[in-house]
Amino acid sequence: SSRRAGTKPSLQGVHIKQRKGQAKAAAKFEPFQFRDQLVHHLASCPPSDYDSISAKLDALASQLDYRKYEEQLFQILLVGAVLAPGGSIVEDGVERCTFSIATTGGDSDKVDLAEMKKATAVFERLMRRYKYLQHEFSENYLKQVLGYAGKFAPVEQERLAAATALFVQADLVPASVVGAVRTDWNVKNGIAQPFLVNFFKTLVAIKEPLEPVLSSFRKAGLAELDTFFPTNKRAEVVPTLRSSGVVAVADWYAKGKATQIRDEVTKKVKGLVGEHADPDEILGVLQPIHSRSVPAIVSETDFIALVFLALVSRIDLNAEGPVVVDEAVIQVKEYSPVLEPFTQRAVAEVALVNTIQVWCHDNPKVGPAFPRLLKTLVGADILSTGPLVYWYTKGHKAQGAEQLRAKAAPLIKFLQEQDEEDDSEEDESE
Repeated sequence: SSRRAGTKPSLQGVHIKQRKGQAKAAAKFEPFQFRDQLVHHLASCPPSDYDSISAKLDALASQLDYRKYEEQLFQILLVGAVLAPGGSIVEDGVERCTFSIATTGGDSDKVDLAEMKKATAVFERLMRRYKYLQHEFSENYLKQVLGYAGKFAPVEQERLAAATALFVQADLVPASVVGAVRTDWNVKNGIAQPFLVNFFKTLVAIKEPLEPVLSSFRKAGLAELDTFFPTNKRAEVVPTLRSSGVVAVADWYAKGKATQIRDEVTKKVKGLVGEHADPDEILGVLQPIHSRSVPAIVSETDFIALVFLALVSRIDLNAEGPVVVDEAVIQVKEYSPVLEPFTQRAVAEVALVNTIQVWCHDNPKVGPAFPRLLKTLVGADILSTGPLVYWYTKGHKAQGAEQLRAKAAPLIKFLQEQDEEDDSEEDESE
């Protein structure tokens, strides 16, 4: 053969057709042309005719490359326009799409939940039909728009929050997607806080079980709901949630936060006592915790109990009985100044006595110290006669009440007589 060895034959004059996928990949990327076509076609549908909108989106899938233009598709369906880098709507003379989540409800400054359910159903039908869209919507494009929430009008932010709750209900996205709104800018400028509240308000309104949502938040590291609030409003999380009607969320947050505070107080105070820190140093740690947590997260009665138990946590309860008693009295006397700022009200004093009562009951070796501990705190001006009498007569706990009240009776009687003598002397002086 005259053909050179190793040379492959070729077909001359034959047109080799390019594969469909290769042709699409080689096509020029034209996001604004995609936008113009999508907006034009959807404009032919009445804004509230959601069945017509769904049908049109389904029909357009064969003409427009949804896979290639996923980002632009979801930006348009969520906010009615293509977004520039940084989240601003591209202003080039093209009207916003007649259908989008941000514009559902028209000129009203309220969220129309019935309309929003129909609007989000359009997304659900689209993603059930074209399943490849759901992953990108959930993982990227909804988060992208939520991160730019501050670029939109307040009512549009509220609509996006409501729609996100409905997307969660429809299992299109996990609840943790809400974390995307928690950017530094959105938090600082008060955007993330109302978004979070409106998200939960919508879940309550549509009667969606909150437990799975809150579990998703916890797993995603979003349990610290205060991080959605500006720094100067982080002590207002519980009252804000309660006043917004999402009491279950407020209780869930407060419970988790209370556990953190208990652990923090116990760990820090126990460590300082172990280092023989002076009362002022311990107060320097406790007072900021008290300011941010009482009464929103922890009641004043729970806080004083927490502090007392942390102060005595270093006592060796396995030592001989008399040693335990002496050590308890010495410890309480030394650190009584730590208790003083947190016992300014009678209710806190009664709570402190009840804490000591239960502690003595649960640790029998400390029991004999009970009247001495009360006397020490009276001498330090931490406890006063009125709250002690109230505790003795009807404010005590059930644990060990009979025995411990009997031990405290002489002190109570002495204080009452002393108060009566003081009153008598005052009357005579008048």
